Amino acid sequence: WPQGLSVRPVQFHMVVIAIYASIVGPFGGFIASAIKRAYDIKDFAAFLPGHGGLMDRNDCQMLTCLFVGVYVSTFIRDL
Repeated sequence: WPQGLSVRPVQFHMVVIAIYASIVGPFGGFIASAIKRAYDIKDFAAFLPGHGGLMDRNDCQMLTCLFVGVYVSTFIRDL
């Protein structure tokens, strides 16, 4: 690190999550579409009735939330 630059652990974890969210997060829509094709359904309204449109808009967040949950439970145990 350059002299005088200090990085706190929380800043490091934030950068890791931000990199993941910006690179892999957008592929959540593709994964959700693959799940829908595998189960031969049009949208997620079959999984959560009345929430199909809302769930289809939040595909990316589902994958990112899964990653953040696993990351926090694995690497950040003091919460």
